[in-house]
Amino acid sequence: MPSPSLLLHLLLPLVSATALLHPGQQTLDQHQVCSYQPDSRSVICRCQENESRNILALQLDSFPQAGQVSIKSCTELLLAVDLSGVNQDIISLTLTDCGEVQIGNIKFSEDQKLNIELENMDKFSIQKQTFKGSTSISSTNVKELLIYKTTFSHLPNPGIKIAKSAKVSIIDCVFNQTSPGSISVNSVDEVEIINNQFSIDTIEVVELNESPNLYISCNRLHEEAVNLECVTISS
Repeated sequence: MPSPSLLLHLLLPLVSATALLHPGQQTLDQHQVCSYQPDSRSVICRCQENESRNILALQLDSFPQAGQVSIKSCTELLLAVDLSGVNQDIISLTLTDCGEVQIGNIKFSEDQKLNIELENMDKFSIQKQTFKGSTSISSTNVKELLIYKTTFSHLPNPGIKIAKSAKVSIIDCVFNQTSPGSISVNSVDEVEIINNQFSIDTIEVVELNESPNLYISCNRLHEEAVNLECVTISS
């Protein structure tokens, strides 16, 4: 099991993750719940059926050739991932068939590209993170998705691609490099894109299809001052 000091290092800052912290939450040992598949160069982690509330701090310096990390069947998970010891230029983090998952901390090199792939989940959230490298998020059949107070150094095209969701909220984020269509939303019941900073106009960044309920407000370019009406708008 990871030492308390390692867990503290990987899960800082936990202020953003307090919603997932509960009495009785279990810390998972990556050596017990994860296995390395050398043929596919992948690490596969699976929560046990009798464990509902979990913390998992993954440190992958033991698997420097791993290009993919898959996490499956977790009811409620606070996740920290340190990918800095991986030698691959492109790394995929895949979460499938889970309940509620929150990224408590994630670390990778600014020279690497991180692809986060989500499928069949109740809720996924990223809060108060900084992604220094190129990052993409692909989400299918995730009921609720929240990206809050997170900085993306480079969002490719497509960068955030979301389909078949009940609610998507992107709030108080900074996108340093974007291009037309970097955020694609398709078949989402409720969409909130509020108080974000983009390198180009919001209308160019966001593509919307079959998403009837929209609330897009107080977004701005980096060099623009904050509108006084938007100062108090946040989640």
